[in-house]
Amino acid sequence: MIVDLLVFRVDSLTFTVAKAILVGGHKINLICVSQEHVCDIDTRLLRVLSETPGVTVSTLHEDIPGDSSDLLIVQNHPQLFNHRSLLNPLARRTNSITVISLGDRKYARKNVLKHQLRE
Repeated sequence: MIVDLLVFRVDSLTFTVAKAILVGGHKINLICVSQEHVCDIDTRLLRVLSETPGVTVSTLHEDIPGDSSDLLIVQNHPQLFNHRSLLNPLARRTNSITVISLGDRKYARKNVLKHQLRE
């Protein structure tokens, strides 16, 4: 199985999800939207993942390997509505989509849950 993992910032959750997918014997296309505001550990995690067999790292501005994927996982961005233009091309090339959302610390928990349910 080929999994597209779309992340807005590589972090420890990205590393954990990628390693779990690899343990299952699947290949990963790790697609990074932005690496701004990253700390040293995030940079190291991206480097380790890019050196891991079975992981291909690219950005949305590069060609993503393969014509299609079996699963698109969108990780860690609370404002998905604002990024539909990024999601649409990837959603068209996949059979199924999973969203992992951590919420947004700027807003009250109740408002964040309402927003996530709407998305």
